[in-house]
Amino acid sequence: MDVSVIIPVYNVAPYVRECLESLISQTFDGDMECIIVDDCGTDDSMGIVEEMIAEYSGNIKFVVLRHEHNRGLSAARNTGLDKAEGEYVFFLDSDDTISNDCIQLLHSKAKEHPKCVMVQAGTDTIPANAPNPFKRNFKQGCAISNDEVRLCFFVRRTMSESAWNNLVNRQFLTDNDLYFKEGRLAEDQLWMFFVLKHAEFVCFINKITYHYRRRDDSIAYNLEHEPRTKFIGAIGDNYHDYLTNLTQNKEKQELKYYISSFSYFYVRYVREIPVFEEDYKLYHMSAKTHRCHMVKTKLAISHFLGKYKKGWWILMMLKLIRHPVSVSKRAWIFWNSGN
Repeated sequence: MDVSVIIPVYNVAPYVRECLESLISQTFDGDMECIIVDDCGTDDSMGIVEEMIAEYSGNIKFVVLRHEHNRGLSAARNTGLDKAEGEYVFFLDSDDTISNDCIQLLHSKAKEHPKCVMVQAGTDTIPANAPNPFKRNFKQGCAISNDEVRLCFFVRRTMSESAWNNLVNRQFLTDNDLYFKEGRLAEDQLWMFFVLKHAEFVCFINKITYHYRRRDDSIAYNLEHEPRTKFIGAIGDNYHDYLTNLTQNKEKQELKYYISSFSYFYVRYVREIPVFEEDYKLYHMSAKTHRCHMVKTKLAISHFLGKYKKGWWILMMLKLIRHPVSVSKRAWIFWNSGN
C-alpha cells in the first residue's frame, strides 16, 4: 500500500460529502486506502459516508473503524494510524477538501527523495475570502538535516505546524512514537513540536493542495464561554509540555520561538485561566537556566501587563510599533474570527 488517508468523522454532515468527493477525485494512480474513523457523532455524518462508500466503484480501499464512544480528534487519528498499511499517511479533516492532484504531487515528491520523511504543501481557506493563518511561502525545495528543518520552522517560520496537508512516512511516525496526545485540544502544534525533534529531511511544494474550512462553530472559533475557555486552557497545557520537553542544545531556539505567542495568551487569559501563571513560572525558570535574556525581558513585560484588564491592548500596541505588518495581519484574523 502506497498511501493511507486518515479521516476522523464527528458531526460533519454538511461537509463530509464534499470532503470524500475530493478524495475520490484524486489523480493518484498508486495504491491508496482511506481509513474513516467514526468518533460517535450525533448527526448523520456516518450515514452519508456509508452511502458514498456503497456507491463507490474505484480503486481506493475504504476501511471504516468505529470508536465505542466519542474520544476526540487525537484518538481518532491514532486509531487510524494504528490500522494504516500505507508507506505514507495523510491526515485529512472531514470538513476540509484537497485538490485533485494533492496526493499525486506529495507522493511524487516523497519518492523523488527517498530519505524524505514529510512533504508539506500550501493551504488556502473555505470560503476563499476568510483569513488564512496557514499561508506559507515555501522558499526552498527540501530541508536535508534536522538543523535545517528546525531553521525552517523556528526561525524562518516557513513550515506549517498543522498535522493535515502533510504526507508523512508511516514508519517514521511509529518508530518515534509520534502519536497525538489524546484528550488534548490544539493537538497539531504539540504533535509538530515532537515531530521536529526527529525529522531529518522534509520537502516542500509551493502549490495549494489543501482547502481548510473556516467554521464559526468549531471549538477554536465559537463564542460560547465554556468550550472557548477549555480550548485556551489546552493551549496553556501545551506550553507546559513544550517547556518540560525542551530539546537538548536547542533550548534557546525553542524558548525564543514560543515567547511571542505565549506572551499573547498569558496577558490576555492569565486572570481567568490559572494554568498560564504556572506556565509563566516554568518559562521564567527555563529562560534563566538557559540564559535567554531577551526572553526574560519579554516575560517580565508580560507579567506586568497581565495584571491589568487593558494589558493585552498595550501589548498589541507595543508589538504593532515593532512589527506593524505581522501584527496587523494577526489583528485582522482576530477580528474576523469573532473575538
